[in-house]
Amino acid sequence: MDEGQRLRDLEKEKPKGEGSPGKKKPRGEKDPGKRALEAAGRYLSERDRSCREVREFLEKKGFSSLVREQVMEALTGQGLVNDLRYARLRMTEEAEKGRSLSGIRRLLEEKGISREDIDLAFELTWDLPSEEQRAMTEAEKLISQEGPGVKTLRKIASRLSYRGYQQELIYEILEKLADTYGIYDFSS
Repeated sequence: MDEGQRLRDLEKEKPKGEGSPGKKKPRGEKDPGKRALEAAGRYLSERDRSCREVREFLEKKGFSSLVREQVMEALTGQGLVNDLRYARLRMTEEAEKGRSLSGIRRLLEEKGISREDIDLAFELTWDLPSEEQRAMTEAEKLISQEGPGVKTLRKIASRLSYRGYQQELIYEILEKLADTYGIYDFSS
């Protein structure tokens, strides 16, 4: 069942007759909870999101805190928003892009994922090559594109730093590459 169908099923399960007795809504005006649920559904249809991202989206759309919490309860209850699943998916995506493990951890923390969910996601997700192997793979990609040389080593250092690798590891990688490719003149 797709997420859109699950949201429609959620709407059908809502008790009838909610709202103030005796007051009818003008034709075409929707209940704020229903509008918030529909907005969240559209937002989630683009890609998986963290709980924080969905809450902030609903807040920006102007929904009250009560409506936001009701919608979040419904979405998490139906499994449409799940921080552990989000963390695992995002970790895989970022690892494929060559981001360091510490960089991935920082990114997930910025998205509002709890440390417990991050740690569990790291345990459950996949067997990663070591940080050094991952950094070396990134460096070798650049060497295959640019060719060995001082300029390439500088680009490698910049790229690895940008992706969150530790300086000490970057220096180790650069030393190994310099030895492997015989790059000893760093004056150019």
